[in-house]
Amino acid sequence: MDININETGNCKKEMVATLTYDELTPYFEKAVLDFRKKANIPGFRKGKAPVQMIKKVYEPQIEYSAIEDIADDVFRKYYLENKINVYGSPELQDIDYKPKESLMFKVGFSFIPKVELKGYKNLEVTKRIIKPDNSLIDNEYLSIMNQHAELVMDGQVMDDNYLVTLDFQDLDENGEIVIGKVTKDQKLYLNNPRLAQNLKDVLKDIREGETKLWEYTIDEKPVKTQITCTKIEKLVFPEINNEFLKKVTNQDDLNTEEDLKKHIEKGYADYFESQSRQELEGNLIREIVQANDVNIPDKLVDNVLQQNFEKYQQQHEGHEHSHHDHEHLSKEEFFNREKADTVLYLKWTLIKEEIIKAEKIEIQDSDILAFAEKTGKQYGIEPEKLMDIYKKNDDINFRLLDQKLMDLLISESVVKEKVISNEPEDEIESDTIPEKIDY
Repeated sequence: MDININETGNCKKEMVATLTYDELTPYFEKAVLDFRKKANIPGFRKGKAPVQMIKKVYEPQIEYSAIEDIADDVFRKYYLENKINVYGSPELQDIDYKPKESLMFKVGFSFIPKVELKGYKNLEVTKRIIKPDNSLIDNEYLSIMNQHAELVMDGQVMDDNYLVTLDFQDLDENGEIVIGKVTKDQKLYLNNPRLAQNLKDVLKDIREGETKLWEYTIDEKPVKTQITCTKIEKLVFPEINNEFLKKVTNQDDLNTEEDLKKHIEKGYADYFESQSRQELEGNLIREIVQANDVNIPDKLVDNVLQQNFEKYQQQHEGHEHSHHDHEHLSKEEFFNREKADTVLYLKWTLIKEEIIKAEKIEIQDSDILAFAEKTGKQYGIEPEKLMDIYKKNDDINFRLLDQKLMDLLISESVVKEKVISNEPEDEIESDTIPEKIDY
């Protein structure tokens, strides 16, 4: 048997095989016997006709009908013996059978290449250490106090500790009302430090039912808005004590304003640490992929993109998007946007499997117990009750395996820390700072 393998593209090859008639004979003999089992030959019971009679009458037909099965069998034996990870269905591209002489066929196929690990240790990566500053903590503290304040109806704003309900009516350059450009029942806390100072100045001393003019600029263009105050509520803040703080935080050991602010600081610190860890892992993955680059079949990339696009469509099905929202992407736009990340994900999936094998990383009962203890503490459940459930949960086991792998990779890397605050000048993306920390 003569077999030649040709490269035809990215993770694509074709196998060209030529078999002599002697090599084909065992396949044809088997095909004759299979045909005999099913054949109804006049004068003989089903499956009992003489083999020589069947050959004499049906041999050419049987041989031609067996050719594709022969090609499939030869190809299957080839990729199993050579440990080729074929992706998708192979394609029989050409076939040429010369009776009593030879068979030639071509099979095209995609494959997932083997990963040859070249390096995944001692890589240099940067980890950003984000420190929550006092203004962020103070703002969150104020937000908590506002949410739990008693609201007392009032007739006029006297200081910043008020919640006002407003109607906003856009005006044209001549001060005339723009029909349809009105926003009603907008609630604003006047003590919100993010509130524009020129708006706060307009609302100073405003009375219920009063209308004022707010003038400001957008992109250096003057804008006029008519503001009508429809409700004024005075904020009466609760007394800060153990009972109140337990209600707010579910913690038993907080008693003072300082305790609450320290709790808020820890919440932000934990959140930022989680974000820094995710960013560090992402940077490390990109470094490892670059050092151990591997090709991915185009078919595989397209199939994953298609699956993700279908999920994207389901999530946006029936949603109406305003001009402020991201527009619904077409398939082409979605593929273009997601392709690079999808390729990176698939490369990393192949590489990490080889690292896990090389490092012999496995999930132990102690790993599951540690996870059960953490989860149990959060929800008030005994860890032992969670153990059996978690052992059988594939998602949790995969997550713990990934975590164990990343812990090892980070410990084997050169991690340089860059300490920054959450101030804009430190170039932290706005979505790094959460609107609210869960307690």
